[in-house]
Amino acid sequence: MVSIDWGDAPTWVAGAFAAAAAYYARSTLKSQQKQISEQQEFIAEQAENLHLERRALIAAAEDRRWEQVRQVHFTAVVTKGEGGLGPGGRPLVNTAVWVAMVTNSSQGPINSVQVAFGEDQPTEVLQEKPSYEVVVEEASTIPAGGVWVFDSPRGTNEYLNDRQPMVTFVDVHGNAWQLDRFQKISEVDRQ
Repeated sequence: MVSIDWGDAPTWVAGAFAAAAAYYARSTLKSQQKQISEQQEFIAEQAENLHLERRALIAAAEDRRWEQVRQVHFTAVVTKGEGGLGPGGRPLVNTAVWVAMVTNSSQGPINSVQVAFGEDQPTEVLQEKPSYEVVVEEASTIPAGGVWVFDSPRGTNEYLNDRQPMVTFVDVHGNAWQLDRFQKISEVDRQ
C-alpha cells in the first residue's frame, strides 16, 4: 500500500488557523454589512425627521410673519356732508368724504403707515386711540392698540369712487404690506 504524505503538523496547524481566520473575517464582514444597513435606515429616518421639522419651522416662521398683519384692520366708508348752498345760492355737490380707519390690534407698532385715496393724500389724520381725536401731522407709526382715522378730500360720489382707499405699512419684522377696505392683504416691495 502506498502512503499519502499529508505534510507535517505545523503546516496543518497553520492551515487550521487560516481557515478559522477566514471564517471569522467572513462573519465580521456580515456583521459590518448589517450594521451599515441599520445605520443607513437610521440616517434615512433622521433625514425624514429633519425634513418634517424643517417644514414645521418654515410654517411657524410664515405664521409669525403674517401674525401681526392679520391683526391690522382697515375700514372705510363714504360719509355725506350736510349739503347746503354755496356761492350764488348753488347747491354744494362736493360734500362726500372717505373716512378710513386703521386699527392696530397687534402687540407691536406698525410703521411707515400711509393711507391714500387713489392718488390723493388724507386731508386730516386723527388719533382716536390711545388718545381721543388728536390731530396728527403725519401718521408714520401707529402704536399697538392704536386707532387712527384718515379723511379724504371732499368730492362727488363719482370722484370718491375713483379714489378707493388703501393703506400700506411696515410690520415689526420689516415686511411691507398693503390692505384695502375689503381686508385684502398683499405683501408689497419696500420702497
